Amino acid sequence: MGPATALALSLVALASEASAGPSVIFDTTRLGASLAAWRAAPPPPGIDPTARPLCSNDPVLAAAKPNPLSGESGPTSGLACGYFSVLGRYALWAQLPLVGPFRATRVRFLFRGGRLADVDCDASIDAFNDLTAFLDQTDGPPVEAVRDVTGSKPERFAQVRMTWARAGSIIQLTDPAPPDYDHLDVRIEAPPASWASR
Repeated sequence: MGPATALALSLVALASEASAGPSVIFDTTRLGASLAAWRAAPPPPGIDPTARPLCSNDPVLAAAKPNPLSGESGPTSGLACGYFSVLGRYALWAQLPLVGPFRATRVRFLFRGGRLADVDCDASIDAFNDLTAFLDQTDGPPVEAVRDVTGSKPERFAQVRMTWARAGSIIQLTDPAPPDYDHLDVRIEAPPASWASR
């Protein structure tokens, strides 16, 4: 079986598989997990069966052309990891169920001090209504909504950044998100110290 056939079969399997329960992306109990525990955990439901957990310092990604996590890791951002299907010298992002029919793309798991500090992913602009309805139902109305105008002339975009709070974490949604302002950005992380007084 060639790489193209394997990829096609994986996509067919994903299309026929229904997501079971809430997306793992919103499983905030995973924040603080060790890198070893994340690597050893079962694959998330609904993910491409050929995908495996890899980090930016893994040799297989370092040899990929291009390395999909290039520029994602650093002293402040931490160690970037994700799920990838490796086909020859190509490492392809695995999509994860997000909400309703929508899937999360470029799902980055960022580790600082060896612990999972935040989860960041992209999603289709069309997922906005389903995503906000889901978060309103599970976490109540957003605790913060900031509207702004972003981008550079001549292309300027009306942007909204919404934040939901739950025990020990916050969920932030940016619509639209840079650099191309053609997608949503969803980030789950521990709240900053400044939130302690709220």
